Amino acid sequence: MKFNVKVYKEPGAVLPQKSHDDDAGMDITALTKQDLGDRVIYGTGLYFQLPPKSVMKIFPRSSIYKTNLSLANSVGILDSNYRGELKFIFRKNPIKRTIKNLFGLIPSKDTSYNVGDRIGQIIIEPVHIVNMSEVEYADDLSLSDRGTGGFGSTGK
Repeated sequence: MKFNVKVYKEPGAVLPQKSHDDDAGMDITALTKQDLGDRVIYGTGLYFQLPPKSVMKIFPRSSIYKTNLSLANSVGILDSNYRGELKFIFRKNPIKRTIKNLFGLIPSKDTSYNVGDRIGQIIIEPVHIVNMSEVEYADDLSLSDRGTGGFGSTGK
């Protein structure tokens, strides 16, 4: 499925791009950085017009493990009617001295992204039209093999 997405790009901004043809996500590059102490806001200089009934999902890159950041809203959503700048807000995680730090698995200092770094990735998908049908009782829901098991109920 192909989508035609219109993009306005501020001077210096980088259009989203895939590293490999078969990649699902397109990398996003930081144009600006605003350090707020416990959070960092990155501007991308990108403004999108998505097709109707589509959504842009915003994810961190796998390289985030090299930083002390986590995407503040876990997965971001950019709706098709939003016309503002795509921004990424990261929460700074406290830096702890642990055995893992000694082996370089967790950053031992502030290692946030810089302007010009690839800071995240986006995936654009269709939005399904959903009709919610309320039932009167929980017993009105069909049975399934899983039932009510959740939060690790299938084992390790």
